[in-house]
Amino acid sequence: MTTKARIRRKFQVTIPEEVREKYPLEEGQYVNLEPTPQGILITAVREVGPDQAWFWSPRWAAEEQKADADFRSGRFTEAGSADEAIQQLKKPGTPKRR
Repeated sequence: MTTKARIRRKFQVTIPEEVREKYPLEEGQYVNLEPTPQGILITAVREVGPDQAWFWSPRWAAEEQKADADFRSGRFTEAGSADEAIQQLKKPGTPKRR
């Protein structure tokens, strides 16, 4: 899809409606601008608060993928309470991870 837009005063560009409908953009949101051999690539910036940044880290994503794979393979144990889960973790033979 090619859409034309005009550069206005102070170099502002309005993103046309047909483009806005296709991508989840919001007024006031930041975007990244990256020069490429083909032109300017505009990508949305995902704002994440400092208290939530860990959940968007590559390490967190990798651990989530491992946990999902374990669950799909049946490698999990259910517990009826937090105390029961802690007792299961303390059982001999439970792998220790750091």
